[in-house]
Amino acid sequence: MEFDRLPVRRPVMRRGLAGLAVAMAMASPAPATAQEGWGQIMLNNQSTETADLFVNGEYACRALAGLNCTTQVRVGVHTLTARWPDGQTSTATGVELERGRTRTMTIQDSYR
Repeated sequence: MEFDRLPVRRPVMRRGLAGLAVAMAMASPAPATAQEGWGQIMLNNQSTETADLFVNGEYACRALAGLNCTTQVRVGVHTLTARWPDGQTSTATGVELERGRTRTMTIQDSYR
């Protein structure tokens, strides 16, 4: 058989994968130092209706019934408000957010 004379493509693939790994490393997210001063706030909506999250009075995101939404916010102390379509709200004041942390506000129908 003449299989020994066929060109071997494995080294080419390895070089291709190495190049891909370098490209992926270059495209990876910036180090944490570039994102200093930010954290996340999540609205965990356990109610039966859609609810909007407001952070310090500003619209942040919408969580459908039984789902979550997440927004990035500067570190500090914040007021979180969940608002249902009928205008009812649930508010948490004095929520402190630290760099790289996630704070979660969970709402249920019984909070209305």
